[in-house]
Amino acid sequence: MINIKQTKAGDITIRIPRSYLRYAVSMAEFLPEGTRVTNTKAFSDAIVRKLECQEEDGTTPVHLMLDGAIDRAFEDGEEGIHCPDYD
Repeated sequence: MINIKQTKAGDITIRIPRSYLRYAVSMAEFLPEGTRVTNTKAFSDAIVRKLECQEEDGTTPVHLMLDGAIDRAFEDGEEGIHCPDYD
């Protein structure tokens, strides 16, 4: 299971166990039925590379995930963020 926590210092950590990758692949609707992970270490290494892969502007899939969470928090009116255009 994916574990998202905030440390005492306020840092956000996301932990994705290798075992979860096997589950995620087995449940992925966009993959052909029966697709499975055959080498968890190799596949985990590949996923890390993909998450770190930068576009020309330096954007990674993690940046896009964070942008989506920020947008959703703003749209939902969450505390801790202020936009002067919305006063």
